[in-house]
Amino acid sequence: NAFKYCLKDGGIKVPFVVSWPGQIPAGKRVGELVTHRDLYASLSDMTKIAPKKPLDGKSLGPLIRETVSQLHEHETMFWDSGREQNWVAREGDWKLVYRAEAKTYQAYELDEDGLVKDKLREVPIPNGLQLYNLGEDPGETMDMAERYPERVALMKSRYQTWRAEMSDRIRGKDQK
Repeated sequence: NAFKYCLKDGGIKVPFVVSWPGQIPAGKRVGELVTHRDLYASLSDMTKIAPKKPLDGKSLGPLIRETVSQLHEHETMFWDSGREQNWVAREGDWKLVYRAEAKTYQAYELDEDGLVKDKLREVPIPNGLQLYNLGEDPGETMDMAERYPERVALMKSRYQTWRAEMSDRIRGKDQK
């Protein structure tokens, strides 16, 4: 596991907990991949208030009600730093990672009681493109980019198409 903004799943994947008595059974667990974009669609679905504009996300309702098993099954998901310096494309178990510059992150480890150990370990992330199969390698230790150059090219192209459609991110300090 790594800290936030690390492109490894330990830095970007977090649990999401919801409680809605009478609507969601207590103790229900869903292990599927969702994104923060799904929150607006879910709130719209729950409140029955239609959005004013089309939303990028999908309601979690069908996943919770078990009318579907996955929300983003045949969809490529993307996230980036907003300036194409660091980005990820995810298709099923495949994850393509790009970093403009190599970086070493500090990561924590858990002890046998599930508590964070005092000493952090270093997680080096190389620059360039890396391809991982999360189904076979959830720790993202085996870069498969050289083995699957066609997949790398396709996922990179899909990212570039998506990025061209997105505006640059706006930070509070950039507002006028």
